[in-house]
Amino acid sequence: MTAPGPIFRVSNDEGWYRNFSFQMGAASAPPWAGVPAWAAAKTYGPSSACTYNGDLYVAQPGVTPLTWTSAGTFGADTQGGVVRWLRVGIGLAWMRAPYPLADATLSFAITPVRSDGTLTTRTPTLTASTEDGCFLITNAAQGGVRLAIPLARTIDVPAGLYAYAMYATHPDGRVVRLRYGFWTVDQGVA
Repeated sequence: MTAPGPIFRVSNDEGWYRNFSFQMGAASAPPWAGVPAWAAAKTYGPSSACTYNGDLYVAQPGVTPLTWTSAGTFGADTQGGVVRWLRVGIGLAWMRAPYPLADATLSFAITPVRSDGTLTTRTPTLTASTEDGCFLITNAAQGGVRLAIPLARTIDVPAGLYAYAMYATHPDGRVVRLRYGFWTVDQGVA
């Protein structure tokens, strides 16, 4: 899901305020767009294929009888009991969707680098997070966030080239790098 972001250019004589929308997946239609969606009363066999919630499924090879009708709902059939389907394509790999941030903690850090991108230290020069109020989730369902680091924290950041990364820590302990790239800080004149 992670992807490099643009190179940001900021000044150390102003606060750093920027809105983002984190997305996952690619920005294209899946190649199985013409495959029909699963239907409860339809008969399926070993050569069957269908879509369900945007994902592509094929009938599990070797399932008997050679033709069968899915019992109950497709979701129940694939999540428990006799699994008669193989998921062979995931829709989110092809379609852009907002990254869900409900109950996540966000963090941001910049660390100085040389012109070739090599870190000069492992200690970040500046960090921000939802816990300190400088990284805000503005729309958890749509992946909307806002970086809001005031001048009092940016004024002491030396001018130079930095690597940056933005992370989401989820309640189950998963840490996902959402965006990364280069961050250029100019020397302010104020």
